[in-house]
Amino acid sequence: MKFCINKKVDFPIYQQLKEQIKYFLLSGMLQAGEKVPSPMELEKLLKINRNTVISAYKELEKEGLLVGKRGQGTYVSDNINDYNTKKHNKELLTLAEETIEKTKQLGFKPEELFTVIFNYTVLGVTDSKQTCLKALLTESAIQDLEYFRDVLIKELGINIDICLLSELQDNIDSETVRNCDFIITGFNHVEDVKAIIEPLGKEVIGLMAAPRIHAFMSIAKLSSGTKVGIVCGTTHGALNMKKAIEDAGVQNITIITCGTENKKQLLDMLKKVDVVITSRAAFDTVKASLPQGVQLLEFFSELDRNSLQMLKQYINNKAALK
Repeated sequence: MKFCINKKVDFPIYQQLKEQIKYFLLSGMLQAGEKVPSPMELEKLLKINRNTVISAYKELEKEGLLVGKRGQGTYVSDNINDYNTKKHNKELLTLAEETIEKTKQLGFKPEELFTVIFNYTVLGVTDSKQTCLKALLTESAIQDLEYFRDVLIKELGINIDICLLSELQDNIDSETVRNCDFIITGFNHVEDVKAIIEPLGKEVIGLMAAPRIHAFMSIAKLSSGTKVGIVCGTTHGALNMKKAIEDAGVQNITIITCGTENKKQLLDMLKKVDVVITSRAAFDTVKASLPQGVQLLEFFSELDRNSLQMLKQYINNKAALK
């Protein structure tokens, strides 16, 4: 661990020192309870004013990362375990290195990357053309609709309204539908959505969504002959889930399907099975009625990363033309 500062840049020295200590925490070079250099030591080492070090330390103390002990010095707080033991810290550092390298390959300086990130993260500045875009997201289940909307807003940084697929036809003349720049839906719903909104001439973008890989792994590990109930918001959805599981090569279990629309059938099925596999839309209903001893497995769909990347490119192109 080596402290350093750059006096040639217009970035406050105390802030450089503060961010450097945070980096040492993220990278694991500083651990909980470890003593940090005294202001006098850093004054001599970095040839800076002692008060500059004190200012940085005081701000880090306010953030709960450092703690001053009278007569003993300054230490890393014992309560920073969540800060420097995150599972993906190494991935974050690798991502930073790769991003800097990519920046150089594009002909930009790392300082220019910093300027962009600073504006995005600290000042909240984004591409104004992009944020003016409005998308409409439509899906068959409200739980998936709300979940995917939150993911897309975080990933894309644009305005996204939602509408259930079953209600899209009735809302064709609504301001929300008419004013959107394009429509996003699951890849399996693209043709249905196109047929509904054809009079408006809106573009429909299909996104791939698939269950998390660990869901298939959990199902594959079930003992031969296990009685498994599959529950979705609708019986049709449950049949589709059954097909997806069978297509993945899982053949050693006995499957019963059911939708949450038939409460009596659902309760009867839950009494007959050893394991229940449920979609995001049916999870809460199933959990509330689950008999003791019956295992509950999540089979939640996540948006495909490649589809998201293609959507980002589409949005960038559309924003450039706006």
